[in-house]
Amino acid sequence: MSKEAEKTIYHNRADFNKKDGKVIATDQTVDENFSEELVFAMKDSTHNFSIGLTTILGCLSIAEEEGYLPPLPEGWWSDIRQF
Repeated sequence: MSKEAEKTIYHNRADFNKKDGKVIATDQTVDENFSEELVFAMKDSTHNFSIGLTTILGCLSIAEEEGYLPPLPEGWWSDIRQF
C-alpha cells in the first residue's frame, strides 16, 4: 500500500457519538496532531477507512451497557485504562 493510500485511510476515521441515548456513527477528519496508539485500516464495499482502538473500546463499552454483551470480568476496564 502506498504512503498516500495509508494517509487517506488514516484520515478517514470512523468514530461514534452518543445522542439521546443512541449511538451515531460518524466519519471524522483527524487533526494532524492527533495520536492514536493503534489504528486498524478497514474497507467496506465502497471505501477505505480506519478505526482506532479507543473507538473500538468505546463501542465495546456501549455494547456492554446496552446488554448486547455479557458483563466483562470485574476489573477489566480498570486494567485497560492502566495499560
